[in-house]
Amino acid sequence: CPTCGELMNRSNFGRMSGVIVDICKNHGVWLDRGELEKLLEVGREDRRAAESYERDRADFYRDPEHYRRSHPQPHRKKRGFDLFDIFD
Repeated sequence: CPTCGELMNRSNFGRMSGVIVDICKNHGVWLDRGELEKLLEVGREDRRAAESYERDRADFYRDPEHYRRSHPQPHRKKRGFDLFDIFD
């Protein structure tokens, strides 16, 4: 730590951001050059993803049938043996 000289822990901010921050148990979080900008970008990406999710959710509840027609689900390929195959 720049303030107390103790060893700091390193942690991946938000578990999946890819930004490694240094944490002093007494003096908080320390960022290296450029890490603040990376964290801000991660926040922007999260906000865009949340807004997109909310739009899709609102569209679904407004008209579920239209949503299903405009968002087709891929057909899943059957794997393996199904008990009911013997009746075909």
